[in-house]
Parts: sequence; C-alpha cells; structure tokens
Amino acid sequence: MNTMDSNPTRELSLAELLNRRSEFEYLITSRKPFQLPSHESDIDSLRFFINNGHKSNRFRKNFKRAKLLATEIIEHYDKPVGSNDQ
Repeated sequence: MNTMDSNPTRELSLAELLNRRSEFEYLITSRKPFQLPSHESDIDSLRFFINNGHKSNRFRKNFKRAKLLATEIIEHYDKPVGSNDQ
C-alpha cells in the first residue's frame, strides 16, 4: 500500500487522509504489531507514536513509513481552519 504523493505541499483530500490513516493502522498492526499503548489512529495516538514510537519500534520493517504517515496526518490536522480551502 503506497498512497504517498511526491508533492508534499499539496493539500490532502478527505479520502487521501483516511487512506493514510488506514495504511498507518495496517502497518502498526500487521504481522508483529508495534509496541504501543493503542493501535488506533486517533490524534493522541499518532502524536504518541511520533514522539515515543522509536523507543521500541525503530528497527521494525515499516517504522519509517508509519512515522511518515503519522507526521503527514498530524501536519494536516494542525493546519489552521480554512487553510485547506483553495
């Protein structure tokens, strides 16, 4: 599953954002699940993963991809309301 766009400044549609959340959940739960307090993709869990996920998971196969997805989702969430309108 690779839904990443090569243009990081492009705004994400709702469908793209939900696809990234779904892919993040798939990566952290498939095969050997990452060691996290929650395997959800809510904002608090994503922030925890970005700040603390490396402690027990940095050597896992999909860690870099999962961290990139989490960071993209949080960056989109943290944008001021109205900045998503073009």
